[in-house]
Amino acid sequence: MKNSESGAPLSPMDELKKLKEVFDLGIITEDEFSQKKKKLLDL
Repeated sequence: MKNSESGAPLSPMDELKKLKEVFDLGIITEDEFSQKKKKLLDL
């Protein structure tokens, strides 16, 4: 599922928004969300 037809990689903010949607749907746990968020934000 890509947001653009060009196939360009998503920005970190777009990735984070997508990740939050997945978390809100209950597909990933809060721990998984936090880990992926830290990785995306380079913390």
